[in-house]
Amino acid sequence: DFGNQRVQKFSLNQPTSPAPTVAFGINSPSKIYVDDDQDGPTIYISVFIGNRVEKWLKGALEGIQLGGECRSCFGITVDEENNVYMSESDRHRVIKWSPQTNLTTVVAGQTDERGTDDKYLSKPDGLYFDRSSDTLYVADSGNSRIQKWEKMLY
Repeated sequence: DFGNQRVQKFSLNQPTSPAPTVAFGINSPSKIYVDDDQDGPTIYISVFIGNRVEKWLKGALEGIQLGGECRSCFGITVDEENNVYMSESDRHRVIKWSPQTNLTTVVAGQTDERGTDDKYLSKPDGLYFDRSSDTLYVADSGNSRIQKWEKMLY
């Protein structure tokens, strides 16, 4: 809920029922990813004004910022090792934040360079990580294509 600075949980079986707020006080949330692990659902939220991604654990009163800045972060996904992938549309790249090192690295695209060759992205948007094949799919919106990046290559 961009305007009300919150994320709500809706039931598909009861769409008219009141929706509990699961994350709040977020300055313009724009994208989310929900990872249901052994500790319950974890919500990753792209904060549009603030250029960052926050991790909200079940029942948390505030989020935890992951890594540094993530400008125009339009996609979030998580792999089986809890690495968080974020698309930085304005920087034409996808970065990976590692919980083991607390560092981010570029895994797809070239920083601040767009192009049409396979090594380039242009305005990357949505992300999907296929855990069964260790493959990252990137909606390369500026090039009107889906790019496939195998984990072992980065």
